[in-house]
Amino acid sequence: MAKTKSAPANCYKVLLLGSEYEVGLKVFNRLEFIEPAAKYQVSTREKPNHMTGFPLTSADIGALASQKGFDATLKAFDNSQLRFELPGSQEIISTPELYARAQLETPDPEGSHYRTYDLYSKRHFRMSYARLLDTHKASLIEHFKAAFEENAPADVSSSLCPKQEAFSHAPVVSTPRSLEVYQGLAAQGHVYSQYLAGLLLATATGGYSATCVSYLLDAHEHKHPEALKVLAEFLLGCEDYLGAMQCALLSLAGGNQGAADISYALADIHPADLACINENLSENGFARLIKTYNKLIKPE
Repeated sequence: MAKTKSAPANCYKVLLLGSEYEVGLKVFNRLEFIEPAAKYQVSTREKPNHMTGFPLTSADIGALASQKGFDATLKAFDNSQLRFELPGSQEIISTPELYARAQLETPDPEGSHYRTYDLYSKRHFRMSYARLLDTHKASLIEHFKAAFEENAPADVSSSLCPKQEAFSHAPVVSTPRSLEVYQGLAAQGHVYSQYLAGLLLATATGGYSATCVSYLLDAHEHKHPEALKVLAEFLLGCEDYLGAMQCALLSLAGGNQGAADISYALADIHPADLACINENLSENGFARLIKTYNKLIKPE
């Protein structure tokens, strides 16, 4: 599980619940997740003021983020994962398939791929490629909003189970139908849905399921600032302290200072176990991050 020479730059191999994953070190500077009033420059080295509160229920809008900020976060997509239904045929094609068909249908000797996509979209969807993307995304966002209305604060009148206590966010529950909607939207590259699907699967709604890992890693890949922190907390609840440390370090390095709170949860670990984890991290590519974020691995 070392950071190897063959791995891409700033990519780490991490061990989570016994399975190995490649996780990129992302700087959380994605435009949709920046505070609307923040001043920033988009750069791989900049760490601007990203949002630190992401609404989990409609009641959170205003308390954690403005309506404007919330609406902006919903526009974050990975376009390569979008899927479209061809009119009149009920055939579903992905964005890469659309690109491939467009280039076969109308090869452009000047290499203007966008013009090729636009011609294909006008011919088959009766609208420009830009409008096709905007219309499709708007439809998916409406599905998200309908599901989001079914999220609600959890009843915390009784004591929380240890796994739930590991999370820093307020407990939230949703319906199976909404969770299914988030999972479907996540598959179409909607980043907020990737985050929410992962968070809900990691908590009581999803039965603290390890299937949350892939959703939260996808959200992190698309620069969601809170995804790895939630994953680190889930791993703490599962007593996977090495995995939690790895995720917390990468989250901190991306610009989420809240991930340092993981250190308090690690304070009760036996010193010998903590030393073993630190040694493992140092031997497997995390030495520079450990040096930079020393307080995380040496709780006071």
